[in-house]
Amino acid sequence: MSGNRTFVEEEASSGSGDEANMLDGQNKNQSMIPHSGRRKRSRKATSDAIVDAMLEIAAASKMRAAAIMRNEERFTISKCIRVLDEMQGV
Repeated sequence: MSGNRTFVEEEASSGSGDEANMLDGQNKNQSMIPHSGRRKRSRKATSDAIVDAMLEIAAASKMRAAAIMRNEERFTISKCIRVLDEMQGV
């Protein structure tokens, strides 16, 4: 009987230690801390990438608007009339 009793005590003591840690939340928190840290870093990296992409889009849009304005200025009505007047004078 004493041999069986030792086995039961060992089994009970090892099981209760794991359960106590789980009840305290120590094991659960330890496994979640690195995981949530990675998730935060991943979100920050994604946010940074989105911000960079939006800044590139804004810069491209400004460049396009400036190019359109330069092109429109090149062919304004007053400039076209002036060029036509110069051609008639030739």
